[in-house]
Amino acid sequence: IAFSADAMIRDLQYEGGRLTLAAGTRGVLFLELRPTAPPVLLGSVADGNSAWQLAGRGDYLYVISGEQEEPLKRSLQVIDISDPRQPTITARQPVIEKLNALAVHGDYLLAATSQGLALFSLTDPAQPSRSGFLPLPAAARCITTLGDLAFISDAVGSLQVIDLRNPQLPRLVGTAPIPWTLQPFALGSEMAVHGDLVLVADGRNGLLVFSVKDRRRPRLTGVSQLPNGGLAIGVTVAEQRAYVTDSRQGLHLIDLRTPENPQLIATLSNTSWSKRIALIDDQILLANGDAGLMFLPRPVEIDQPRIGSGNNLTFSLPPNLPAGTYTVRVFNRWSSAELPGALNVGHR
Repeated sequence: IAFSADAMIRDLQYEGGRLTLAAGTRGVLFLELRPTAPPVLLGSVADGNSAWQLAGRGDYLYVISGEQEEPLKRSLQVIDISDPRQPTITARQPVIEKLNALAVHGDYLLAATSQGLALFSLTDPAQPSRSGFLPLPAAARCITTLGDLAFISDAVGSLQVIDLRNPQLPRLVGTAPIPWTLQPFALGSEMAVHGDLVLVADGRNGLLVFSVKDRRRPRLTGVSQLPNGGLAIGVTVAEQRAYVTDSRQGLHLIDLRTPENPQLIATLSNTSWSKRIALIDDQILLANGDAGLMFLPRPVEIDQPRIGSGNNLTFSLPPNLPAGTYTVRVFNRWSSAELPGALNVGHR
């Protein structure tokens, strides 16, 4: 454990050595990461409500703030972070609908709400003003953007594609439903974009992979359910891998090189609720629920393993591999097998 927030960490943002945490009842925390020492708390701001989700733009941070028991009373909080040692709340705006997620698109703040997509002008970033709204067939759970498009996962698991070329008049241009057998379990906790793929961490349904190559005809192209009934609640993408957080088992890595059949290639187990991560050099920074922050090494992919007689597996270890006991997972395009504790590396 690198840092204990003494509260449930619900969201994080990392940029340039600075870490921002939505830390539940403790509000928003601002930390500095140091290479050889634990993170240092620079400052914090709280208004008595729980901080849920973050979206940043320049010197301002936008926060969903409110109580879990009364989601309709969540508000949009604006914080001046030009000096992270003395952050200042500049606005608190009530929103009629339930706020579920935020994203920044140029001079606009986008909010996924219980009734659709709400847009706020950031002409004055300290005092956002509501500038548009697009009703949707079902509640908007999470949101992400790419170029002039917004992607929303809704309460029945469908992907909604929205044209933002005129942000004051957003248009729904495409919808991709999921099979009716998956709809009752749709969660839509978090999204990420990878090229022309949109990934959704969708609870019991696992990781949903949508193709948006044709914005007017998006389609569900692949599904990767997590092992042992895991619940996918967060997703981050890097180097053709999806890092999927699991509220029950920790963190899974899923290979995206075959989008129609995404393959589980590694699992990093931990004992606490986890949703958000940041990838920092060769490490994974995990927001480990109410246990604080945890640093984990990134799993290492080994090219060209050799299978010999008697199913012996031979491969070369990468340099500077830390000492420890490792699980080895062997996979191809269609299947995988795990060998727990198969590799012991001593000090070298």
